Formats: sequence, C-alpha cells, structure tokens
Amino acid sequence: MAKRRQAILNAANKAFQKNGFHKTSIDDICAAASVSVGALYTHFKNKREIILALGDQIGADYFGAPIDTLDAFKKALIKKVRTAAIAREDAELEFQIFAEAVTDPDMRERVVATTWEREKYFERLLTGLKKKGELAPDYDPHAGAKRINALLLGIMSRNSFLEEKGEILLEDGLEPEFAIMRPGKKA
Repeated sequence: MAKRRQAILNAANKAFQKNGFHKTSIDDICAAASVSVGALYTHFKNKREIILALGDQIGADYFGAPIDTLDAFKKALIKKVRTAAIAREDAELEFQIFAEAVTDPDMRERVVATTWEREKYFERLLTGLKKKGELAPDYDPHAGAKRINALLLGIMSRNSFLEEKGEILLEDGLEPEFAIMRPGKKA
C-alpha cells in the first residue's frame, strides 16, 4: 500500500515538473504511475491532496544522516544541492508549491511549517556543533540557521528560472557563513 502511494507521488512529481500542477490531470498521473483512477483515489482524495503530500515530502529529514562536524555539514549542504532535493527539477516543483501557497491556505500553512522545521533543524544541528567546539564561541546558531535557510530558499528560486549550477552558488554563498563559524577565524 505504501509503495503504491509513493509510486503515485513519484509519478505526480515528474508530471508536475513537466507540465505544472494546473496542466497535469489525474489521468496523466495515473498513466505515469501505471495505476487506475480508482487506485489513485484510494490513496488521495484529489490532485490537491497529492500536491500537499509532495510538499510534506520536501521538508522531511533534510540530510538523512547525522552530521557531527562543521565540514560534514558544509559537504552535506553542497551534496543536497547537487542531488534531487534542490536540483533544477525539484527546485521547479518546490517553487510551484510555493506559488500554490499564495492562494491555498492549507498549502501556505504547510510551506511555512516546512520552512520553519528546516530552519529549526539547522539551528539544532549548529547548536550541537557549537557544544562540541566545532563553532566559534560567539557564533549564533539561531541567526546562522536563518541565513543558511534563506540562502537555500534563494538558490531554489534561482534554480527554478536559471540554468546556472546551484552548487556553485551555494559554495560561494556559504563561504562567508562558514568563515565566521570556525573557531579562531574572522570573516
């Protein structure tokens, strides 16, 4: 049951990336997932519910593995950009979800929650690194988490429109932040 639901979400994700939310029909999703309309409706009430589920997935478990050093954090952020989470196709999908959030209160609530969850995750991670001595004593994990989250959101938006490689932008954007994080270093 869970595998079929995920297959529907994967197919919807690809269809939305190709055609956008509004031009993708339930029949398009069913065809891409190789399921009947009835099977799709067993898992989702409508296309909007599929969109909400995809939005929830974007915010789930950001790195998927524990991060225990500052260098590991930086590498994980860069890897995240290079992989599907903020790759051009998924950036376009995430941007479409953001656009839907402008007019859909439920979607807006989920987008805001996902954004804050990611920021809180970064703050917890940075606080843990600071306790281990990985960060400068005067580094503020709360403010740093806000800056990193904003940078990622900006790259996601940029990747939705431009062909430029996001990982280059991320490395360039992160360098000043990581310079002030390191103990004994000044930006």
